[in-house]
Parts: sequence; structure tokens; C-alpha cells
Amino acid sequence: MKALSIQQPWAWLILHAGKDIENRTWSTKNRGRVLVHASKGMTNESYLIACHAAHQIDPSIKVPGRSELQYGGIVGSVEIVDCVTQSDSPWFFGPKGFVLQDPKPLPFAPLKGKLGFFAYDKGYLERNLNITESVLNGETFSIAGGVFGISDSRARDICIRMMKSISEMHRTDELVPNHNYWYIEEARVHKEFWIRQLQRVRQELQGR
Repeated sequence: MKALSIQQPWAWLILHAGKDIENRTWSTKNRGRVLVHASKGMTNESYLIACHAAHQIDPSIKVPGRSELQYGGIVGSVEIVDCVTQSDSPWFFGPKGFVLQDPKPLPFAPLKGKLGFFAYDKGYLERNLNITESVLNGETFSIAGGVFGISDSRARDICIRMMKSISEMHRTDELVPNHNYWYIEEARVHKEFWIRQLQRVRQELQGR
């Protein structure tokens, strides 16, 4: 699957606020679902410009603060259905616009971005799901991460980010357990809940 790197908070606006155009200076023939990669870079000026544009389009949009946004990784997916040079969408600024449909947030998966569209192995996110599930089932961070050749501190970071991302997606009728993500023992008390959410993400991945 291909991914496209997009600066925050534009990536957030696509996934959570109805931004249905991705503006570019170049056109594309790519169609279908692509992963949304939130780039690492964002200046205060670009953040304020995006917030102002969002407010002009829809005053009810509340863009998260800079420290609340996620950077440098996969944050969701969306379908590209067309590439246009004009549009009635208030999100079209031109000169080219990728027309977007059906945005879906995903648990954060750290990844270095690239210019343009770039290939992404969804096995990377599957790895993070496996590590989190192993830890929830009682494995140490060292053992769960060691299977994939990563350190225990990295495995711990993956688990925390995974559970936090799932809770922020609000894609479940169930009440998200209230606990400190930094303490895996607290998460294990609600193991069944988290395993169900991991399975939901897996099902979505299999459908792509």
C-alpha cells in the first residue's frame, strides 16, 4: 500500500474534520486507499495558518494543540477518488487537488516519511499490534520486542502509543477504560477490552 506524507494539522483535518481535498502543486493518477503519514515538520506559522483556514471553513472545528497532534508516522488512511484543478469544496486552494473520501484514523505507527507517494508495508503496523497484544498477555517488553529485534524501551513506547491512539479514535461503543497508559499493569486489568480493539484494527487492515 502507498502512503502520502501530509503536514499537521492538515492530516488531522482530513481524518477528523471533513477536509476532502489534499492540495498539491502536482497531479496524480493514483486512485484508491492510501495511508496518511503525518510528517515531522510543522512551524508555528503553518499551524496557525491551518487553524485559521479551518475556522473560516467551519467555526465549530476545534483543532488540537500542537503538543496533542501526532508527528512522524502513519495516523490513518483515506481514499483518493480523483485529481482536479477546480472544485466547489471549501478545502480546495489549488492549483491541484486530490479528492478524498472515507477517512479512517489508525493507531499511530512511527515511520520516516518521504516526498510524494511512497510504499508502506502494512506488516509494520501488524508488528506493533503483535507486540502490544503480547505485552497485554503477560510478556515482558524485552521478550515482546526481542522477537522483532527491538529494545524493551521501544516496545514499551509502541504499547503506550498503540493504546492511546485506539482510545482517541473513539471507534467503539464500549467505554474506554480510564487508566494511566504508562503503567501496563493497569492496562492488563482491562486486557479483554484492549484485545478486542486490536482485533478490530486487524480486521480493518485485512480489508485494505
